[in-house]
Amino acid sequence: MAMLARLVSRGIPGPQVALVRFCVGVVVVAGAWAIFRVELRPHRWRWLFVRGFFGGTAVLLYFACIEHLGVGRATLLNYTSPVYSLLFGWALLKERPRRHAVLALMLTSIGVVSIVDGGGGA
Repeated sequence: MAMLARLVSRGIPGPQVALVRFCVGVVVVAGAWAIFRVELRPHRWRWLFVRGFFGGTAVLLYFACIEHLGVGRATLLNYTSPVYSLLFGWALLKERPRRHAVLALMLTSIGVVSIVDGGGGA
């Protein structure tokens, strides 16, 4: 999907590629509902809205990142979510991380910075 998004983003901006991806998702869900009679009854609308908002924002930013940075760097940044989960859990929920998690956070951060920076020392 990322490679296809990169190829398409040469002629179409990343956010528009994300819109097409969202539309394809809606068609697939509607098709599953129509053909297989999949039950779609959400019970917690507020959480569904929150998940949709943050998930949609993440996909939009991912496709914009693919357009500007390329597939490799965008995918690397996309997969850094555990780093942010640890940091936000620590800061907002007062969850104290274990020592090995802090060590993994530091190593991961060093790796991400060195790859995204490209060894330029910025």
